[in-house]
Amino acid sequence: VGRDVTITHVATERLMRLGMMVDLLGVLLSFVIGYFIAGHAIKPIREAYELKQRFIGDASHELRTPLSVIRLSTEVLNREIPPNMDFARQVVGDINDETHHMSYLVENLLLLARSDTGRLVVNREALPVQSLIETVLSSLSVLASEKHVTLSPAPQTDLIAQGDPNLLRTLLVTLTENAIKYNRDGGSVTLRTREFSQKGKPWLEIQVM
Repeated sequence: VGRDVTITHVATERLMRLGMMVDLLGVLLSFVIGYFIAGHAIKPIREAYELKQRFIGDASHELRTPLSVIRLSTEVLNREIPPNMDFARQVVGDINDETHHMSYLVENLLLLARSDTGRLVVNREALPVQSLIETVLSSLSVLASEKHVTLSPAPQTDLIAQGDPNLLRTLLVTLTENAIKYNRDGGSVTLRTREFSQKGKPWLEIQVM
């Protein structure tokens, strides 16, 4: 007995195509709904993060002025202290050192806030490498003395590098400070320079060892 099953076959194919279209539409609809739900869920988190970064940036910027005033005031006061008042000179010196440290922390907070928000401006200018290294070591001399760590600058050089003085100083201070903190008692930290060429361009490497 023979029967024409063409209609059944066609109907089955149509149902399969319809099922595939429904499945595809369901996936697309789920994706769109999930996208909007995720966007609404993340929005408060993004706003809270941006508010925190804005607060850090504003607070860091506002703290720079009073810290500068305190630092200048302690320097003036230190010059006015009589030579025989060693204790007073030590107290003023400690205040000045802590103010320098707080200024360093504030600069790092401001740098972090600007880099996270994409507002970090890099100023490239010529700067003497030896002067930069000496400034970094001078700012950390008190910490090194407390940790009984000897700071050794690189050999005298007249190298001139191109870069942002503030960013480079912050980076070198951070690396050197960590090298001092996690050093052994009686150890040493040395800053060395190395010139090399890469792809036809001269580069300068500063090593914290």
